[in-house]
Amino acid sequence: MEWLEQIPDQLSRLWLYLTTSRVMAIIFGVAFAILALGLFIASRTKWGRAKPLTKFVALSVLLHVWLLMYAAGNVKYLPQGDLKGIDKGQDRAIALTFQPGEYDSVESPELEQPDPWDQTSFAEETPAPDELVGLDLQELDTPQEPLPELEPMAMPELPPLPEPVSPPAATNTMTEPSDFGPTTEAPSERAQQQPTPAQPANSETSPAQRPEQQLPQSTVPQEYRLRQAPNRLQLARAYGADEDTEASVAAGLKWLANAQSPDGSWNAAAYGAGTETLALGENRHGTGRTADTGVTGLALLAFLSAGQTHAEGEHREAVRSALLFLIRSQMPSGDLSGPKQLGNSPAVLNSRMYCHSIAMLALAEAHAMTRDATIREALMKAANYTIGAQDPRGGGWRYQPGDAGDLSQFGWQAMALKSVERSGIALPAIVKQRMQLFLESCSVGWHGGLATYKPGDGRPSPTMTGEALACRLMLNHPLSAEGQREAKTMIMNARPGAGEDNVYFWYYATLALFQLQDEDWRIWNQAMKERLLSTQIPAYGQQPGSWDPDRLWGGYGGRVYSTAMSCLCLEVYYRYLPMYRRDNLATSPRADAMNR
Repeated sequence: MEWLEQIPDQLSRLWLYLTTSRVMAIIFGVAFAILALGLFIASRTKWGRAKPLTKFVALSVLLHVWLLMYAAGNVKYLPQGDLKGIDKGQDRAIALTFQPGEYDSVESPELEQPDPWDQTSFAEETPAPDELVGLDLQELDTPQEPLPELEPMAMPELPPLPEPVSPPAATNTMTEPSDFGPTTEAPSERAQQQPTPAQPANSETSPAQRPEQQLPQSTVPQEYRLRQAPNRLQLARAYGADEDTEASVAAGLKWLANAQSPDGSWNAAAYGAGTETLALGENRHGTGRTADTGVTGLALLAFLSAGQTHAEGEHREAVRSALLFLIRSQMPSGDLSGPKQLGNSPAVLNSRMYCHSIAMLALAEAHAMTRDATIREALMKAANYTIGAQDPRGGGWRYQPGDAGDLSQFGWQAMALKSVERSGIALPAIVKQRMQLFLESCSVGWHGGLATYKPGDGRPSPTMTGEALACRLMLNHPLSAEGQREAKTMIMNARPGAGEDNVYFWYYATLALFQLQDEDWRIWNQAMKERLLSTQIPAYGQQPGSWDPDRLWGGYGGRVYSTAMSCLCLEVYYRYLPMYRRDNLATSPRADAMNR
């Protein structure tokens, strides 16, 4: 009698649709308007003149009901929850607060605005000066707004990670300050100070020696620590990485570094962005041609996910220049879409919020990995802009602030806000409640595991289902076991090599399946590696190390988009630790035995 158990869930989904759909509100409103008009006409007839008081009362009641229905179709309902600290009259100006928690040593509930040029001030507020670097923004010509008031909040406790070796002693050796600020010792010196734990290179990683248990403590959030581990490949093997994927990522990053413009950006149009592919039969009028901050954010994410920051790494200068470009491009409102995204042309409107959210995601990860105070200032402005742009009624985002959301846009905004939270900045509870409401409104299928592009709009697709599953896992709003199976069935039927290449779909599906770490992940990972490694431009070809844009969405983002997204897929093994189900590693000895 499984269908009986699904009745309450299906009824709740129907109620959610009826109470959040503007279409239904319009239908009810029109129906009551017609009824009220009919009664008014009837009141002029002989029948209406009989017992006029009774007819007047009935007409009055119906008119009031109609007015209530009209109000219900326009009022901005908010999910119930903790509204403490939120100005109900300014629901689009919810301020963020910086939260020190476990990852930062700031103790005072109220901090003065940091001076980005004052290296002494920066050193006093950072927990480990030898690990961090200040970003000098003397080249910026935009005035800096004061930070919101900072308040403390206890961050969620994470399980302690045992240290296999003693951490290196802090040193005071710094290079001379430059226009970029003091830098740490060279990466090669750091690697020599942190010896690799004794373990055969090809040995299986047992449950007692999982990667997350071998990483040293640091100020970097736990999910990001594998990126910069000196024995990263050795640890990431447990999740499916190998020498070929690492070599592919290295070649991709080298191409990206060579393609960077002198101002720190990646020029979208110069590498084919805005090429019309008529994806899903729609002409998007050159969308992506001016999306420089968007593709720069993607390229920056590819470097950060490989452990490269503006403090250390082979490509630290490329990272530094890209960060400065994004911060220079920020508008006073906090919008990171950049000056090229001004105007109301379809191409600009289609890509503006994508550019902002992807750039904000890159800043959030850079801040989480370095704790740079200047990045935090730009990040908080960007996050407040995103919160103000959220649809307060449906909980999503689309092309302009306040628009009813779509799931494609939602994914980037939600991941960016999650990374903001990981970097020690608290999100208002109401914002997260709205996001959960939106995910539920896009869920379809018998178990709610499938997803549509917009609430109540069209059939579910593998791309939207993969994006919704990734968002649920990242936002700690997972599906039931039945819902996961439903989602994975649709995703796996469209795995790489089984149909048309779609790196956008692969990106989100890879993030989601990696978190689950089951047999489906192993099958997906093998298919993804085979397809991406076989389509990367070889060293003897033109644009070596890059990927040609796929024929579905690749034309709008161009070669930088395709290369960065492909690198991100192949960096999944160490980009985020699988925090959702650590006890179910796909490559555990028991799983291997079952598959023989």
